Amino acid sequence: MTTDRPGQSPADTGRAAALRALPAVGRLVQAMAEVDPDLPAAVATRAAREEVAAMRERLLRGEGLPEGVAAAVARCVERARARRRSGLTPVINATGVVVHTNLGRAPLHSEAVEAVLGVAGGYCDLELDLRTGRRGRRGAALHERLATLVGAEAGLAVNNNAAAVWLALGSLARGREVLVSRGELVEIGGSFRLPEIFAASGARMREVGTTNRTRAEDYAAALGSGDVALLLKVHRGNFRQVGYTAEAGIPELARLARGAGVSLVYDLGGGLLRPLPSPPPGWDEPDVASALAGGADLVCFSGDKLFGGPQAGITVGKAALIEALARDPVYRMLRLDKLTAAALLATVALHEAGRGNELPVNAAVLAPPGELRRRASRIARALKRRLGVGVDVRLDVVPAAGRVGGGAAPEIDLPGHAIRIAGDGFGPHDLLEHLRGGDPPVVARADDGAVWVDPRGVRVAEEESLVRALSRAISVLGAKHNVR
Repeated sequence: MTTDRPGQSPADTGRAAALRALPAVGRLVQAMAEVDPDLPAAVATRAAREEVAAMRERLLRGEGLPEGVAAAVARCVERARARRRSGLTPVINATGVVVHTNLGRAPLHSEAVEAVLGVAGGYCDLELDLRTGRRGRRGAALHERLATLVGAEAGLAVNNNAAAVWLALGSLARGREVLVSRGELVEIGGSFRLPEIFAASGARMREVGTTNRTRAEDYAAALGSGDVALLLKVHRGNFRQVGYTAEAGIPELARLARGAGVSLVYDLGGGLLRPLPSPPPGWDEPDVASALAGGADLVCFSGDKLFGGPQAGITVGKAALIEALARDPVYRMLRLDKLTAAALLATVALHEAGRGNELPVNAAVLAPPGELRRRASRIARALKRRLGVGVDVRLDVVPAAGRVGGGAAPEIDLPGHAIRIAGDGFGPHDLLEHLRGGDPPVVARADDGAVWVDPRGVRVAEEESLVRALSRAISVLGAKHNVR
């Protein structure tokens, strides 16, 4: 007697038997606990389920069963350990990009870190007026100090700049038209586009001008018809337009807006407060103070770019408009928590004290090329001493151009120096992979057949850890090459 169904091939019969023989999730979890008792049950269970599903997929594709239960348990344990390692892992930024979005953008000043620690483990007067003992208004002191910092009537902070723009559009123009240049319909990143922000806000976007040329006359013509509530100016922070181009400036648009009785909102983005005293060559990043002085009614910008603080969206400008934003029920969904508020207040205090250049972002952007050359040379010498003579690798300190990053000052080169690392037995991407998998992880960049390690974003206190990580990765790759 046979159990095969009519027409079923021996291969199908064997596959069905193998599927029935797949280990149970509970059995794998139990075996994982014997290998690593510290694995949380929920993490182990998820890893076991994923492994059983992967084994089933391999069987259905006709690839056959892997080595057996012991191998499956080993893979489950590695899955679980990898999941526990994933998350917010501190890394060393050796890319030369200062405001690196993938690496958390602006590192905080030590005083901002201390401010966060000061409120993180206990209570604070987030919404309490200590003088009266009554409930206060969240962020009142922060908002007043933000406004004073740039000479505005009022200020407001939410969780990021896209939210700040969304709140302004929805609060001031919901159901009405907002004029914006076709050349400024930017994509912020991660497929998040300005037209989508318009759609979500309820404001009606009305394009004026052309992709490459939009004059004040284009806005003026559109103001003569329709139900216009706002003029929106958007800084193209993550790309440049060159060639046959034209755009209307803030003073021109401010005069038009005043004449038509509407408001001018400037999505500036980058967060530079004032013009840099000694900017890098080609620098043309707009600043908040100049935009307000030019007549913008509201200016929106990021807290975690050139402002040098935590992720936040800051709006400064006319008090009546800021009050309208604060009254909008949507604002409650966008408010800052106590940790972000503490970091932002500390960053404001540094700007107030004239210590803005001490912020890690500003220090990195304005780092003198000579200082970067000395740091790169120091790191290279330490690495050569640690590697010794047994590893075939070339280390050269070479000129390198850093970048601001984060959608600010696009295509502006920051003059500096980096360490160029090239090995005969391994490629740059092999080295980058080993560096990312190290402890601590190091993120560098590949160019011209080599790995470039740029000290611009590396703290001096991280240099020793960087040398150790580089030495380990190069030594492992070099040893593999020698074995072959």
